[in-house]
Amino acid sequence: MRTTIIGKRAALLLVVVYLVAAMSAAALAADKTTISIWLRGNPQYLEAYQALGEIFMEQNPDIEVVFSLYQDLEDKLLTSALGGALPDAWIMDTVTTGRWVRYGIVAEIDKGSFPDSDKMLDVAWETCKGSDGKYYAVPWSVQGQAMYYRHDWLTKFGQAVPTNWDEMIEFAKYATFNDPDGNGRDDTYGISVYGSTNRGYAYWTFQDWVWQAGGSILREVDDGKWVSNLNTPEVKLALEFERDMAHKHKIFQPGFQTADSSAVYGTFQDGLAAMVFHAGYRILEYSARLGDKLGTALMPAGPAGGYTLGEGENLYMSKTTKHPEAVYRWMVFMTSPEAQIFGITNPISNVCRVSVRNDIDTAAVSGQPLMEPFVEVFRRDLVRFPEPIVDYYPVKLLASEVVQAVLLDPDTDIDALVVEYDEKINAELKKQNVYGG
Repeated sequence: MRTTIIGKRAALLLVVVYLVAAMSAAALAADKTTISIWLRGNPQYLEAYQALGEIFMEQNPDIEVVFSLYQDLEDKLLTSALGGALPDAWIMDTVTTGRWVRYGIVAEIDKGSFPDSDKMLDVAWETCKGSDGKYYAVPWSVQGQAMYYRHDWLTKFGQAVPTNWDEMIEFAKYATFNDPDGNGRDDTYGISVYGSTNRGYAYWTFQDWVWQAGGSILREVDDGKWVSNLNTPEVKLALEFERDMAHKHKIFQPGFQTADSSAVYGTFQDGLAAMVFHAGYRILEYSARLGDKLGTALMPAGPAGGYTLGEGENLYMSKTTKHPEAVYRWMVFMTSPEAQIFGITNPISNVCRVSVRNDIDTAAVSGQPLMEPFVEVFRRDLVRFPEPIVDYYPVKLLASEVVQAVLLDPDTDIDALVVEYDEKINAELKKQNVYGG
């Protein structure tokens, strides 16, 4: 009888323990905050961010992070804003900051109180500013463009790494007309270049050449007031330079007139082009295909220097989020040394291109010598970002139309073209109330 009573008590105790555990688990689940974060990219991007999310959730068990991938993220955010269905946060290109401020969908960030803000690059924080001088994002990753090139072809050519426009064209001519891969076919090209107006692709490398020529797309005429600056000798020089490469020297890849990023990357990765210019986010993919045939270097300089377009991604908090504290904790984690280094070294995808922290040497951390030029551009202060107007995106699209017009037609009247697009860009500046003419 005693044994039976003890057995019953033990069973009852187990039931009580189970119920308490179940109630505790339910309470924990009920207390857990879920935040949704949207991003754009490929499946490898998503996988890398999910891995970061797992680390964050281990350290913050009361928060669940759910990432969603959208290729048309900009449009998705705007339509979701109209429907009152924004995510809690999103990861997006630095150039879009003004758009979110303009549409009133992003929360302000107090830079002064943000942890380690003084250990982060000033140039990165500048991309988080609205035209009112306040901050509306937290920097996550920056990148500056440099040159990827075929080291083996350059060795055959017997030339040093191109350091200026003339040397770049000579190497490109060799690669286009001298069968550097030795397959007996006319299927190699000097430069793989953007030509599509979708998302302003044609603008990307052209902006480098504008700065290298000594020009700018916009010119500030007063504090916060701007005018279009296309009708200037420097910008016209950059347009003539790109036109000559396309139609006089014929050193661009087939289909360059409408080439988007996938076409540009594919041409170089498939071993068909000698050079391509963009940031360091394709080192892993190019290395996997080209091996020791791949080289990287600073961009060849123009008359005014070797300036290059700076871009990157920021962390944006929705103005309508019901969980600002949880989003803030996630932002702090993403800018920590742990998360930055993980993003740099992740073998799936290096979603942190160059660390926004000035106490992290991205090239050294990555263990990738090919990354050195993409960090060196920041050390040498060669990186420039688009002019800080309210919303640069429409200007970028208009600039890409200018470039594509020259790529499509060698007889394009550049003088008339820049006058036409000065008017269009100035009209956009008037819409944004930043026109200073």
